[in-house]
Parts: sequence; C-alpha cells; structure tokens
Amino acid sequence: MTCKWNQPYTLAVVGIELEFAFSSSACQSIPHARQVFHAAGFDWIDYRRDGTYEVDIECVFPPLPDCQWLRQQLSAFMDVAVSLGLKYKKKNGLHIHLGKRRLKPATNIELYIQHACDMARNGFQMPNEDCFGDEMQIELIKDIVRRYAYNQETINRFMPLSRQSENSTMYKTIGWLSRPDPSAQLNAVTSIEELTSLIGRNRDAKYNAVNTKPRATIEFRQHPSTTSSKKVMNWISLIIQLAEYSDANRIRYGQNYATSEQVIDTPDCPFREGSNIGQLYAMARQEGGATVRDMMHQTGMGRNNIVARFTDIRNRIGQDAVLTYTQQHYNHRYGSSGGMHDLGGYEILTSYNRTETVASEAGLLPDDQIGDLSIWAGMPYDVVQYFQSGRVTTTRI
Repeated sequence: MTCKWNQPYTLAVVGIELEFAFSSSACQSIPHARQVFHAAGFDWIDYRRDGTYEVDIECVFPPLPDCQWLRQQLSAFMDVAVSLGLKYKKKNGLHIHLGKRRLKPATNIELYIQHACDMARNGFQMPNEDCFGDEMQIELIKDIVRRYAYNQETINRFMPLSRQSENSTMYKTIGWLSRPDPSAQLNAVTSIEELTSLIGRNRDAKYNAVNTKPRATIEFRQHPSTTSSKKVMNWISLIIQLAEYSDANRIRYGQNYATSEQVIDTPDCPFREGSNIGQLYAMARQEGGATVRDMMHQTGMGRNNIVARFTDIRNRIGQDAVLTYTQQHYNHRYGSSGGMHDLGGYEILTSYNRTETVASEAGLLPDDQIGDLSIWAGMPYDVVQYFQSGRVTTTRI
C-alpha cells in the first residue's frame, strides 16, 4: 500500500547549512573557527570552504529531527558564531535540507541524535538508513514545489529584495512554475529526474529556491543566512508544515505499486589512470574496500580530501554503488583512530540492484476534497505571525 509520508509517531529530519563571512580580527580562518566551535562542544558540525564569493565558511549540520534539543543546540551554536564575529553578507545563505524519509516510529530520539553526531564526527558520514521510514512519493514532492511556486510572491514579501529574482545566480525563485504552461508540465511530471529538469529549465537545477536534485532531500535555498536561531527554526517549521499539510490534505494515496529492478554494473574506472581519484576508485573497488588510512598512505591525500572525492565518485556512478563503512567494520574498536577518524572506509560495488517504486494510483485529491494551495494553510499561528510581521532581514530575535 502506498503510505503517507507523515506517519504517526514519526519525526521529520532536516539538515542545516549556514554560510558566513569573516568580518573581524576575532576570526579570519576556518581552522581557527573550527577549533573554537569544537572547544564549545560543536565537533559534530562540518566546517568547510564553500568556494562561493563572500562565503568564507559554511557550517553543515548532520540530519537531525526537529526537536527541542536541536533548538537548544542551535541557540548555543549561534552564541559562539557571534563571539567569533561571523557575519552574513548578501550572498550568504541559509539552506535547509528536508529529508524525504522520516525517522521510524520506534526510533529512540536521544540515541538517534547521538548516532547522527557520531557519524558526523567520523568523516561526516550519513546515519544508518535503517533509522528511516518510507520515502516521499513523487506526487508529494511535486505538490511541495507547486505550492512554493504558487506562493512565491507571498514568500518574497518576507525575503530580502536581493532574493526575489528568477534570474539570481544562486537562488532563482520559482514563481514562473505557477503560470499555465509550466504548471501543466509540472502536473505531467512522473519522476524526480523530470521534475529536477523542469525546475532547472534543462540547466543546473541546484541553484533554485527549491532544489530537488539531492538524492535524499529537498533543499530550500531562498532564505538568507542569519545568526538568529529563532529565524532558522521558524523557517524550518514553515518548510515542514508545508510538506505535512500537502501530505495530509492534498495527496490521494493509492494501493498499488509499480516496481522495476535493474542491475547496474559500475565502470572499471571512469577517472584518469594514476590520478589521485583514480587510485581511490581502484582501492575501493575491491572486495571489502579500503580504509581511509590506507588510502591516505597510498595517495598522500588528507582525510577530508578523500571524503570529498568519494562524494564526487557517488555523483559520477550512483549513490547506491558506494558503501560507507565504520571503523568497527574493519574490526577496530571505537576510539582506535585517536581522533583521526580515518579507520572507516569505502567499498565500490562492481554491480548493484536499483529498484524504483512508483505509486501507480497516487495523485492530487479531487477538487471538492483537496486542501488549500496557500502556504499558510495549517500553519501554526505563531509561525504565520512571525513571517507576516516583516522581512527576515530585519532585527527580530
């Protein structure tokens, strides 16, 4: 049976990305910022160079549930960011990744948070997939995009002027999708690939207000960066409620599945022979794979660089083709790496099964039953009041 995304006793999971600029002598480098954040207990967040103009540091949180613990941690994190003199310029953004899968009903939230943070410390690996339930159906993802596009002018009213353009380089608004012809194309979409291509207008779909390109999430990119935890959490609340309302009030879930399974063979090596990434690929594409430490010794590369290259490999050959192992898989005890986090590893499968499941009877509810298109439909009163009180760039703590 095709199930709703929001099952009882489940929690939505979000990933937070915050971009900042250095603006004072208190902090002028990522290593220094990382040291201060780690000393404050935030060693489970990844601090990296984004490469975008005006972005000096990007702070990437692991996938975490919307809960009181996250609100408390985010508030304390912002206090440290302010003490470091981190600022947000016009091009600095707050990106929220809404997980397509929710935590299972029986999940112990405290244990999951501990697990997610431990995995983040260990080379920023993703939590065990067994923690999560079924994935969003394509019809729900389409309706999230549909309602965001329909309400784009409303959303623009509480966004800064610099983030209201369909021609922006980093966060193009998507109101054009509510026009007759694009709207008809959106209605006809049957796969996430088609949806992503439509949003991107056959160009890179990443740099839009709503980005459906990530495998496991929907990314919302329009909100500017901030040092206010309240602004972040209100934006998260709006995004989650947008999805939950569509799921509960606008989507008709059928009872039939159409499935197809395909065996995918990975290439011998799609990279230049002898290159660093080519060596990593060859080491991992053997039974059992290889540890990060072995790869470091073989190539002379640093751990973070190796982790980044495996992201490139996944993007090249498919996410399911690369397995990530903890150090326990290689019979090392917890803590054996002495804080280096290099005893986990990767294995590239020579072949893997790709199963696609499509809800054959999922779709929008009939006109006399479907819920409102408005972004405020079902929204908590305090969230509505917050966003209707002014632009998010005004000083509102």
